[in-house]
Amino acid sequence: MERRNFVGGSAAVGLLTAFSSMAKPASILSGSLSPEKAATSGNTISNSLTPPAHGAIPVAFVVSRGTVMIDLAGPWEVFNSVMIAARGATMDEQMPFQTYTVAENTQPVTLGGTRIIPQYTFAEAPSPKIIVIPAQDGQTEAMLNWIRARAKRPT
Repeated sequence: MERRNFVGGSAAVGLLTAFSSMAKPASILSGSLSPEKAATSGNTISNSLTPPAHGAIPVAFVVSRGTVMIDLAGPWEVFNSVMIAARGATMDEQMPFQTYTVAENTQPVTLGGTRIIPQYTFAEAPSPKIIVIPAQDGQTEAMLNWIRARAKRPT
């Protein structure tokens, strides 16, 4: 199987799962209970992950010393592969996620031999709706405080 097909298929499966199944009971997902039967049996079905009609959903990727490349690159590709045609005519309008890296400072971070430069510091990063925290061993008090502060904000 070609890598591109594998990545594209993985992205599609991941997003389908995220957008359609998070709010559905497991019995519906397994096929043992249809959405109609679930509604009459008292189970409520809602999709709380409806993307906005316009604008971007900011997604922060926290990086530090020891960040695992695959834990950063995999989710990064999934978020950047999402396109919703109904959002507009151009590719930019159809892409709902704005991904960016954030760290304690903008010094290069080495990820398995690859060096990346974080786009933002914790002090200047846009407020994210989603935070992705890849496996890493460079956790600092500043990082934890930034994550805690963002987790307390209402969406």
